Amino acid sequence: MIESHQIQERFQDPLTLAGLLKAAWCGKWLIIAATFCAGLGSIYAALQMPNMYTSEAILAPKEEKGISGVSGQLGGLASLAGIDIGGGNGNKTDIALEVLKSRKFLSDFVNRHEIAPALVAANGWLHESDRLTFDEEIYNPLSDQFVRTVEFPYTQEPSDWELYERFKNIMSLSRDPSNGMITVGIEFYSPYLAQQWTSKLVEDLNLEMRQRDREQAKRSIEYLQNELANESIDNIRDLFFGLIEEQLKTKMLAEVTPEYAFTVVNPPQVTLLKSAPKRSLIVIVVTFLAGFISTLLVVMYNTSGRAARTKG
Repeated sequence: MIESHQIQERFQDPLTLAGLLKAAWCGKWLIIAATFCAGLGSIYAALQMPNMYTSEAILAPKEEKGISGVSGQLGGLASLAGIDIGGGNGNKTDIALEVLKSRKFLSDFVNRHEIAPALVAANGWLHESDRLTFDEEIYNPLSDQFVRTVEFPYTQEPSDWELYERFKNIMSLSRDPSNGMITVGIEFYSPYLAQQWTSKLVEDLNLEMRQRDREQAKRSIEYLQNELANESIDNIRDLFFGLIEEQLKTKMLAEVTPEYAFTVVNPPQVTLLKSAPKRSLIVIVVTFLAGFISTLLVVMYNTSGRAARTKG
């Protein structure tokens, strides 16, 4: 009876805190070796990672004012005609942000500014000569051609879908709920290209919104003029004249205002302090995980082995 009790106590011992500590202590050299090797490996891997630099712009949505003192009759008529007479600043801002995040806008941006090689094949930046380095298995800078071998659904020449996905991964976009300010940024190997692309992105977004509103105002004016020619009631004609006047204002603003949708409060700057990778954090996390996992495995092995010997 005493012998059976002793066997049961020995079997349960590894499940106590003292038993777990003892099991870990028995494999301490293995744990130390695994943690040390993982730490060295993480240091090497972190040092191989190229620096990334971020450039950001802070934007303020432009205040939009509709027709001053617009009557309910005029507003109702505009709504029936599908004409925007302003006053919906939040909606305009939301539309502009959705345009900025859209696949068409971003892929067109990449193609328009011919940044596909840098976006897809760049793997570093030489600060001494301000020059990008490329993975020549993907892109040949001398022939200016993509030479990569890829599998479906990718193609040798990057598709608009791939360009969109890659650019989306380096672009950041946030909105401050307290004041409505928009922060847009680009993180890339070259701080100079990050600044240039961020600046161009804001310019192109304002241009896109200008063109949209200009075309919309032009179509609205044509529609209103046609309706005006067929209308003989003076009050209704006055309403049409008011709508045409407002659309002419919109068209004029779209023609002459570069910062149409957003005003640049803080333009993007060239920042030579890297934003990534966080090498010290990578080493700490990897080393900790290696120590934890190796300790767990050693404890599981020692406790299971001791339990098996006890049963035997």
